[in-house]
Order: sequence, then structure tokens, then C-alpha cells
Amino acid sequence: MLTVLIVDDNVSFRAQAERLCASEGFTTVSAGSLSELANVLMTSTPDLALVDIELPQIPGHRLGSLIRSRQNIPIVLVSALLMIVVSALTP
Repeated sequence: MLTVLIVDDNVSFRAQAERLCASEGFTTVSAGSLSELANVLMTSTPDLALVDIELPQIPGHRLGSLIRSRQNIPIVLVSALLMIVVSALTP
């Protein structure tokens, strides 16, 4: 079974992403902060990472480089920013 690492400071997004991944048959591990991410990377070997591009502690693209320096896995940058803009523009 493939494992997806979800890195996002938004608890609600992490929970939704975990449910979606589980419904597709993936195992998930998640982190909401840099310290949580360090622990996860020491204790698990994910196959793919979903990383929030707008993290408060470090930009997502820099965090992706940090993850890759420890584990060479595909990284998908995600953002809720587009959803917020679309919601604001939709009548």
C-alpha cells in the first residue's frame, strides 16, 4: 500500500486530505508543523508528499527541497488560495 505524506498547517485540510487518500486506498501520515514533519520523516517512508505552498514557518517549495534532501519522493504543492479566490468570485 502506498503512503501519502500530507503537510499542512490547516487541521481541516489535513483531515479532508486524509479521508480522500484513505478512500482511494492510500495510507497517510501527516504533519502540521516543521517539528511534526521531522518526526514523521524519521519514523516513516512515504511514497508521495502533498505539501501546502503557504506554510507560515517555511514556504512550501523550500519545504519540498528539505523533504527531498531526506527522502527522494515526488512532491505535489497544494494551496487553498485558488479556492478562496474562486469562492469570493462565485455568486
